Amino acid sequence: LVPRGRRPVETICADENVRGVLVIQEDRETYYQPADGIEYFFHPNLAKMRVRNITKGGNDHLLGAMRLGPGDEVLDCTLGFASESIICSHVVGETGRVVGLESSPILAYLAIEGLQRREFVSPRFTVLMRRIEARQADYNEYLRDCDANAFDVVYFDPIFDEPLQKSESM
Repeated sequence: LVPRGRRPVETICADENVRGVLVIQEDRETYYQPADGIEYFFHPNLAKMRVRNITKGGNDHLLGAMRLGPGDEVLDCTLGFASESIICSHVVGETGRVVGLESSPILAYLAIEGLQRREFVSPRFTVLMRRIEARQADYNEYLRDCDANAFDVVYFDPIFDEPLQKSESM
């Protein structure tokens, strides 16, 4: 923990001989890795739009594949910023359960803090976020300790190790 003062994150990284810096502010937490041009902060991405679409009767490919319903229990093994978990939280409702695992300590911290502390315009959307049980854990270890049939759906959405340069849809 170091005081920032007025130093830019690039200077802090150089002064402290670190690759990245987690900046904690009153309204959000942001991880910067200046040499790589990385800036991460919690944001539910397209989840709000997708939830609105589902509420209006629209289809969602993820939910179609999962065949998810009220009361179901979901384990999201690759939480990231929890977009899919928020959508699942909407569908499983108050009687269901969504557990999200993120192995990266930085991403897990940002997701956990974001899900528990961020407020969005819609109180209903905030409730969906608060219901998610986010944890910093490796799914290999977590699954090893789970009882058989502990979840109705176990979901993986791994990040690509290398970008797909020729993919038309990416």
